[in-house]
Amino acid sequence: MSKHDLTDFQRLGVVNFYLPISKNSYNNYFFLNYAVESMFVMTIAVFLLSFDIFYFTICTAIAAQYETIISGLKKFGHNRINKTDGTQMYEELKIIISDYQNRDGVNFGLYSCDWTAMDIRFKKLLILAMAMNNANQLKIKATPNRAIDLQLFLGVIRTSYTIVSFMVNVELSSSDNVN
Repeated sequence: MSKHDLTDFQRLGVVNFYLPISKNSYNNYFFLNYAVESMFVMTIAVFLLSFDIFYFTICTAIAAQYETIISGLKKFGHNRINKTDGTQMYEELKIIISDYQNRDGVNFGLYSCDWTAMDIRFKKLLILAMAMNNANQLKIKATPNRAIDLQLFLGVIRTSYTIVSFMVNVELSSSDNVN
């Protein structure tokens, strides 16, 4: 078989695919072959367009969710910070510490700053501030729902001292009466 004989049974179609039909068959059924090739091209175009629309829809939905999250964070006072300016982060750390000085959320506020992008000195200062804050807020719990704060503790100590003092006085007075 010669090279010329092989090309008689292979024909390039519209999309440059080799079709296993002869030139005569292709020419005799040209409109049918053209319709099949056109349907193939349209199917590929519909799939590509559908994928692009789907991809665009997903990206738009993700962008809208990010915008919602950003607007929610801005309501809580979290703004985008220039990560190259380290002094701004130190100032914000001072502000966070002073804002939450007498609140339970100090460690949460400290942890909320962008500490992962900062240098080791900042991270050590942050850990020290968190440890100092926890040292002042140790709580003893009498029950799972009731914490013993300083006022309650002092009240219990005063009452205990009064009871012990009364008992010692009674004991001393009874021993004086015996003598």
